[in-house]
Amino acid sequence: MRDQRYSPTRHALLIERSGIARFLAGVFDHAWARAEPVHHGASDARPAPLTDEERRTVLRLMVEGHMDAAIASRLGMSPRTVATHTKKVAEFGSRSRAHLACLLAKSEFLD
Repeated sequence: MRDQRYSPTRHALLIERSGIARFLAGVFDHAWARAEPVHHGASDARPAPLTDEERRTVLRLMVEGHMDAAIASRLGMSPRTVATHTKKVAEFGSRSRAHLACLLAKSEFLD
């Protein structure tokens, strides 16, 4: 059985109508003209690691049933940071997010 997953090297789109091709080229040109350059510098440094209090807050909100996006929004951080932190904690013997929440709720770690 062939692999059905998307791969940009295996798929293409042929546009035979010149009007559609002109429209898409115009959309691209419009977006390109409005684009701003990306500058890399010292401001792109990694954010500071979470403090112990921030870690406890993330875990406390997870135990309360909040999802990563809601926790991140509430604490002003990225959902990926929240997910990474919960994964690190989950390595200590939990089988699922619910099991991790249960273990944390029973422990004295969040007190």
